Amino acid sequence: MKKGIPSEEEFRRASASMRELDRGLSEVRSRLLDRFQHAGLHEMFVFFSPVTETFVAHAFYRHSQQIVESARTGVSDGIRAAVLEELERVGRGQRSELKLEIDFDSHGNVEANFGGDYFLRLR
Repeated sequence: MKKGIPSEEEFRRASASMRELDRGLSEVRSRLLDRFQHAGLHEMFVFFSPVTETFVAHAFYRHSQQIVESARTGVSDGIRAAVLEELERVGRGQRSELKLEIDFDSHGNVEANFGGDYFLRLR
């Protein structure tokens, strides 16, 4: 490292590390959106925290009332189970051993309180 500037090799190693952390997560997201779109799932984000070795999923329904309705009907439990299933399918571990935190919110809330910016909501 020259004067605080990483070398090309350090950039390559960092990029490879980031790719490994994100491996399969975009596929998990796509499959869940396809699978639960009929139930009002509007957006989904899945991240991995290497510090806690935990996957963190954020599921957004289109409307706030769908959060309560989906919890009541079991759709939210189905989404949680599907996240674990898909993580296992993409090779991120056995679902019984994966740690997952998931929260449910709505696109309406993101629009009303974060100007429609999911990045601001996830911060």
